[in-house]
Amino acid sequence: MNDDQSHEEERISYLATGFAAGGLDETEKVELYDLLRRPGEAGAHAARIAWCSLQVAVDLRGSLGTHFQDTVTHRLKNPTDTGPGGQFVPDVYARLGITRPRLEDVPVPVATSPAVPRHIAWRRVVLVGAASVLLSWGALHFLFPLVFPPGGRLARSTGSVTRSGVLIAPGAALETEPVAVSAGGLAEVSLGNGGRVRIRGPASVVVQPAGLAVVSGEAWAEATSTALVIGLPDGRLSVHPSSRVAIVVTANRATIATIAGTVVLTRGNSTVGVSVPVGRATTTGEQTFPWQPSANAICSTKNGVRTLVHADPSCATWVLTASFAPRTLDDIATIDAGSHFLRLGAGWLEVDGDLRQPLTGAPLVARALRIERTADGIVRLHLEGLRSTVQTLKWDSVPQTLTGGGLTDVCWGSGPDAEPDF
Repeated sequence: MNDDQSHEEERISYLATGFAAGGLDETEKVELYDLLRRPGEAGAHAARIAWCSLQVAVDLRGSLGTHFQDTVTHRLKNPTDTGPGGQFVPDVYARLGITRPRLEDVPVPVATSPAVPRHIAWRRVVLVGAASVLLSWGALHFLFPLVFPPGGRLARSTGSVTRSGVLIAPGAALETEPVAVSAGGLAEVSLGNGGRVRIRGPASVVVQPAGLAVVSGEAWAEATSTALVIGLPDGRLSVHPSSRVAIVVTANRATIATIAGTVVLTRGNSTVGVSVPVGRATTTGEQTFPWQPSANAICSTKNGVRTLVHADPSCATWVLTASFAPRTLDDIATIDAGSHFLRLGAGWLEVDGDLRQPLTGAPLVARALRIERTADGIVRLHLEGLRSTVQTLKWDSVPQTLTGGGLTDVCWGSGPDAEPDF
């Protein structure tokens, strides 16, 4: 990476962070907008950097609350050269890896101008305010192309739901502030245009009256008489009226599935969207695969071999869960996935013929098993008793067959889960 590219990336990050904090002037907003709307990979690369910076800002605002933010804002705006805060700004930038020349005070000349009639002055204020809002939204056109009146509200929830770090209860108004839902919690949000969004934690979102930005986690959105716009780390969704969509965001990649109606996915800074048919899911927008919410696996059995009926090889994301409970020390279960396999025995695990890994606990204890391929393309194994919580598998295919004994409660799913009930 050359110095010019590094400087540009640093500048994009700085502008995006300033936008999230509401601290950009009009010139800087135009600069950020111009960087984001460049054609091809240049604009897409700028959008990725901006999103990462926004995600950090959202996470910090959602976690730290207002008191800390107000303190930091005060220190940043009012550093003193002689007091203890004199090094605060340079220290912050040094810890973030940002180098920036110190700003000197510039005297502002005082100019006199003829008095402006009050009705004209108010008109100017309104026009300037409207232009500022529109320009701010334009800088993030890949998130929310339209501006709608306020009105999002938390309709109901279970678990912990926080707004800018503060715990909130059903009935609370949600403007453009970050909202976090705790692990295992559910939140249902009524949007200002009549839409509805259900969120399952752990999740982090920014609610808008006509949609939301899903930073991480799972969400299910329903458009009523007006379309919804949903911002994603790698694109945006347009959910047409009378349509429903399921979304899961992991590792800054989104997988979406159309439940009903018309859903259009636009990746990066592209101006052309791709419609995702009902009953299909996608992680790229160009290719779709059959969507099946996680449910008890349907298997065809022949000669003791169970074949997963809905384990379509074209699935880009999938999850297989089961319980392994051997009845004797001789019980062995095998899961085949193309040229790869996984074997489970009483107190041990074997992957692709490698050395057996011992499992902690009693040999015949029941263990929860989860194998999944997420939007980042990595296959991960979660198994109770493994010394490492998660193990990466080099699988290039979906699980196809199950043999042996001990595997019960087998479930299979591709793409997001079905909408959860409260």
